[in-house]
Amino acid sequence: AAAVVQLLRPDDVVMAFQNGLGAGARVARQVPEQHVVVGIAEGFGSSIPEPGHVHHHGMRLIRIGELHGGLTERVVRIEEAWRAAGFHVKAFADIELMVWEKFLCNVTLSAPTAAFDLTVGELMANPEAWAVALGCTAEAWQVGVAEGVQFGFDDPLRYVTEFSATIPDANEAALARMDAA
Repeated sequence: AAAVVQLLRPDDVVMAFQNGLGAGARVARQVPEQHVVVGIAEGFGSSIPEPGHVHHHGMRLIRIGELHGGLTERVVRIEEAWRAAGFHVKAFADIELMVWEKFLCNVTLSAPTAAFDLTVGELMANPEAWAVALGCTAEAWQVGVAEGVQFGFDDPLRYVTEFSATIPDANEAALARMDAA
C-alpha cells in the first residue's frame, strides 16, 4: 500500500478488500484516509474439488462504503461502475456494520471448516462441530454488541445459519492448505 501512495492523484481511490475488522484502517496507515474506500465480498464461498482446481460457489454481493461511513457521491459512482461491469454491488452508508456482519460469518466458518477439515455443509451437519462454530458466532456477536455495533438483526445464530446454507460446498480448509503450499 505504501508504494501506491506515490502514484495517487487527488481523486484516486484505494479500495481495501481484506477480510476482517480494521482492514480499512490498516490500509489508511499507509495511504491517506481520503483515498480509502472499503469493499466487502459477501457470499464468495470456494472449494478445491481436486488439486489445481478451485470452484467458486457464488457471488452474492459486493458491499462498498466510505472508510468513516456516509453514502457519498464517490461510493455511488463506484457502485455504478461495478454494476456496469456485471457485479452485484451496493453502496452502504454504514460500512462498519457490514464489516461486522461479515465478521460473524467469517468466525463461524473459516477456522471451524479448516480445523475440522469439513465443507460448510458437512460442518452444519455435524452437531458437535456446528456447536463450536456457533459458539464462535455468539462470542463475536457479544464483542460487537459491547463495541456498540447496531446489528440489523437480533438473532446472530439464525443469520449465520441462513448464510451458511447458501454455500454448503465451500471449504476454507482446502483453501488454507492451498495457501500454505
